[in-house]
Order: sequence, then structure tokens, then C-alpha cells
Amino acid sequence: MKKSTILFLFLKLYRLIWWIALPILRRESRLRQGIRERTSSDHLHQADIWIQGASAGESYLAVELVRNLKFEQPAKILLTSTTAQGLGVYQEAMLPHLSDQKIFDSNLFHNRSRTFSPISSGHISINIAWFPFDIPDIMESALFRVKPSIIVLLETELWPSLMIAARKHGVRTVVINGRLSTRSFKNYMKTRWLWQQIPPDTILAISRRDAERFRSLFPCSRVDLMSNMKFDTIFARPEIEAASEIKLREIVPANIPLSILASVRREEESDVMIILDELMRRFPEQVVCLFPRHMQRVPFWKRALAGTDHRWVLRSDMEQPPTPGEKRAFLGTVILWDIFGELKSAYSIATVAFVGGSLKPLGGQNFIESVISGAATVTGPFVDDFAWVGEEIFTSNMVRRAASRDGVIEFMVSTLKDPPDRRELIKKGVEYLRTKQGGTSIACNVIKHYMSE
Repeated sequence: MKKSTILFLFLKLYRLIWWIALPILRRESRLRQGIRERTSSDHLHQADIWIQGASAGESYLAVELVRNLKFEQPAKILLTSTTAQGLGVYQEAMLPHLSDQKIFDSNLFHNRSRTFSPISSGHISINIAWFPFDIPDIMESALFRVKPSIIVLLETELWPSLMIAARKHGVRTVVINGRLSTRSFKNYMKTRWLWQQIPPDTILAISRRDAERFRSLFPCSRVDLMSNMKFDTIFARPEIEAASEIKLREIVPANIPLSILASVRREEESDVMIILDELMRRFPEQVVCLFPRHMQRVPFWKRALAGTDHRWVLRSDMEQPPTPGEKRAFLGTVILWDIFGELKSAYSIATVAFVGGSLKPLGGQNFIESVISGAATVTGPFVDDFAWVGEEIFTSNMVRRAASRDGVIEFMVSTLKDPPDRRELIKKGVEYLRTKQGGTSIACNVIKHYMSE
């Protein structure tokens, strides 16, 4: 069957699936936000570079790219995200640090614009917008409106309608910080026949394993290696983090031992509840901060904690400034975190932290921020998605990889009883991570290469 016929038939089926799904998506609380922009391309504007990231983590990578891109001629950049958290990162984390650039906010921010002086090497205009649903007609219209020279897809943002439209219009596509988890790779390989018709021009993968997976999926793409950009972003936003740390110290004073149960995934909630119970039983003179990986799990944790004898409080209920002499966190308190964006700052005041997504085969969650913040850090055994960090981080005991839930408990309790030197933990972690930096520079060079063609 001809390539054009395959794509034609796929688009007809894909379009039908989207239109069937739309009424359901409109009722989903997480997707209703920005639904007008998600189902249209009218909010998009012309840009030379279109950078797409999904989660908050990918938005930080986009920020780092923009900070490091330098052009001799004026350039327009479109930053899009599929999540409200990602757009929030653009607004809250990036804009205050780009006072030397001209930035236009999309109608997501109620048409309020913020204008700054142009940078000396030629000013960059930045537009922030929702990434529309990957409906073929909408993506065709989006490419016509934006007219980018290059589309940058962060990590694993592979959208077939976007990539088909890009090839049709002769737009270069580059995957940066590319990674494919075992589960994602297996799923993509089931539709390998499609992806081989619409390969990205270049893929920069963060590990040899990821590179080999991309080569299997896209044999016609150029696949190279780069250091994970997260090594470059890990030290960003010091002023914001310092201010947030001071704020959290008003809640949990420095003399109180503090444990963090971070990025807890739904599949491991029962195990984490047992960890929480044991921590409080064996070391009651502490405060435990519980961070669900997804905010929609907060109601579950409210019900679960209400069924225990633990004293607990929502983080949002502690937003009001304390009255003189008021204690914000008593010993033996569990703080259920229902505010987004404070985990890194919480690591900075923690004695010990468990980083979730690792007690079940879920790939793990990012434990780097905990390490460089000086919290003694432990994970479960399943951290495959973070193999790019390097095995040395475990063999040198910067992070403890426990074999089971019981191993996590033993490490956390022993750390609470005999805390390590925080400054030494930070020094060791920072020195290690600095040897891994440089990926952003490689990514910027590839983007500028395509822009100069």
C-alpha cells in the first residue's frame, strides 16, 4: 500500500476517533480547562520556532532552551503545553527571569501583556498558548497559522497529526531530550508502520538505551545522544526557591525533623500508607509531608487520613500567616500537600525523603532535586525511567535504592535518628550533577542549525 494511502486512511480513522471522544473530554474536569483553545487554532500566532512540552517538567526544559537560544536576527517563539501546570511554569517560572526579552501572553492570561526591553543580540518575541488537541483538521490549520521553520518536541511529545502536517508543509521536526520508557516503546512499536511514515528529522536521546529504541521506531531519522537537560535546569530559579523555603520555614521550624513522601503514585498508595504509619509509630517526634504525584488523588488521601489516628492538615489550610506564637505544625502532624509547585522547596527543609513511583514498576520519579537540596534520599527498586542519571548515584550512596517497602522504612527511620551532614550531601550531589551538564547547548546548536538553512 502506498505511503499516501496509509496516511489518508489513518487520518480518516484518527479524525473519527477524536470527534467521538470530544464530548467525553469536554466533561473531564482536568481537560475542560482551556477547552476552547484545545479545540481550535485561532489562539495561535506566527512563530519561527514552535516548542511543545506536556508536563511542568518539560516546560522547565522549554524555558531553559529559550534562555540559551541566541540569534543575530529577531525571532519569534511559540511555547505550548497540553497541561495547565505546564502553562503555569511558563508564566510563573520563566517570565520573571526573562526581563531582557519581549514576551506576549496568550489569551490564557486574559489578554494581559507584559513587555520588556529587547535583548542586545536581537529581540525574541515569545507567545504562550495551549497546545490544541491533535485533531487532523485543527493541526493542519495550526501549521498554516503558525508557519514555523522548526517544531521542537520535548521528550516524547509525538503527535501524529502534528507530525503529518509538519511533513506536508516542509517543517523540520526535532525531538529534544528524547526518552522512551519500556511501556511507551512497546506501545509505539505496535504502530511502527505509522511512525515510519512521519519520522522526525533529528532525535537527541538522553541515553544509549533510548537512542536504540528511537532508531528502531524511526530508522530514517538522525539519532544522536545528549546529556539530559534536567541536569542544566536543576539549579535554576534560586530566588524563587529561596523565597519559598523561607515561607515553608514559617510552617515547619528548623528544629523539627521532617520526612517527605514525594510523588506518590496511585498504584503504591497502600504501601505508602504503611510507610507513613510505621514512620509515625517508630519516630513520632516529627512532621511528615505527603505529596501525591497527581492532585486528583488528594481526595483519596483526605479520606485515608481521616480513617487513621494521625493528626493531619491540608497544606492549603496553612496559607494564612501565623498569628504571634501560633504553632503551624505540631510534632506528629501529617501535612497533605494540595498546592502545586512546592516540592523542591520542601526538599530543602527535609531531613529525609522517599521519592515515589518506585515501589511498583512505574519507572520512578525525579529524585535529583531531593539530592541537591540536602535531603537524605531513598527510592524503591523500580527507577528504570531515571537510568540516565547514572548508576554511580546509587553505588556512591548519594541515593539509597531500597529493595522493598520495608527497606524504605528502615532507611528513613535510621536517618531520622542519626541525620547526616546536610552540607556534605549537597556538596556531593552538586559535584556529581555538574559533571552531567551540557545538554542544553547541544540542543540549541541543532535548533540554530535548522534555523540557518
